[in-house]
Amino acid sequence: MPTRPTRATALLALLAAGTIAGCSASPSSSGGTSASARGTTRLAEPFTVDHAAWNAVGYRWDWTSRPPLITGARIAFADAYDDLIVVQDTGSMVSVIEAPTGKVRWNKQVRETNTRFLGNTRVDNSLFVTNETDLFEFDLATGNTLDRTGLSTIATTAPVMFGNLAILGAAGGRLIAVDVRNDIRVWEYQFDGLIETRPTRVDDWTVSAISTLGQIRTLDVESATSKGTARISGDASEPMVSDGYITYVASLDQSLYAFDAVENFRLWRKRSSAPVTVQPVLINGVLYATTSDTGLMAIQGDTGEVRWTNPSIGGWVVTTSKGDLMVWNGRDLMRVDAERGDLIAQATLSGVSGLRSNTPFDGEIYAISSEGAVARFSPR
Repeated sequence: MPTRPTRATALLALLAAGTIAGCSASPSSSGGTSASARGTTRLAEPFTVDHAAWNAVGYRWDWTSRPPLITGARIAFADAYDDLIVVQDTGSMVSVIEAPTGKVRWNKQVRETNTRFLGNTRVDNSLFVTNETDLFEFDLATGNTLDRTGLSTIATTAPVMFGNLAILGAAGGRLIAVDVRNDIRVWEYQFDGLIETRPTRVDDWTVSAISTLGQIRTLDVESATSKGTARISGDASEPMVSDGYITYVASLDQSLYAFDAVENFRLWRKRSSAPVTVQPVLINGVLYATTSDTGLMAIQGDTGEVRWTNPSIGGWVVTTSKGDLMVWNGRDLMRVDAERGDLIAQATLSGVSGLRSNTPFDGEIYAISSEGAVARFSPR
């Protein structure tokens, strides 16, 4: 007999559809594309804030920013930090927005509008922007181009940075390490399938990656020496999560796993009747994850003990607020009791395509509208 879908199952489809893969505009900085490759630009459309809805879940509106977008483009990537927010649209326009005020500090179209980008990585005061063939480094303060590293291959993921080493997936199922200061490839490691999920930092000396065939390997960052390996039956739906001791995998093989972070022996497994497609979040040793069977659940990270489940809700934990979980399902922002899983308050956010926060603990929430505007909300 087929499993009866939970309410959370239906809402997971909304989350997948609405997930993002960011005042006035400032002029583009030097180092962008030529005028012939830029395409036309526009400001993001105004964003109507439902103050009552946000107030119901305990947040107040601070500001709305309208970064410039390529005409016809939408926001593809958004990353929030304590001091700024970085957004990039599908036309390769990158904008840096100042967190206190919503002012667009700078914006720049990095490449042609048809270039495929893979994501952005911040290291101190530098922003690394990755497409399939190049790794660009920009000064976060000014937008000036600091460096451009040719990858001499086709990249399949954005990098995780270890000092000067950018470690990323590449064509043919290879994990590669590139020295961005000397523009040389330091090493590569062959996996048994493609690498389409961003590698995961285990600690300052160790990186972990997974292939589309479910091979998980943990490698020494400097030498690419294999420290541990594991095998599951499918790729991860989202980047793996690690605290340096345990690595967690939300898998397309209908399971949620925990592995020793270095040696990769399995600690526990939770099965589901469908692929696990929502990014799990680890907070204070508790893993918050959503499956189609259980809805949102809290799992003790080291033992796998399920502390609670709530089949009526599901989604991704954006941040916490006064100890409560703030959970986004692609349509609704929900305030959930972290100890029991009870729904405290709920708000439907019309016109919002994604949410970001600068920290897992009592963070501001940034709402990205379907038209490309970015609005900041602070806990009341």
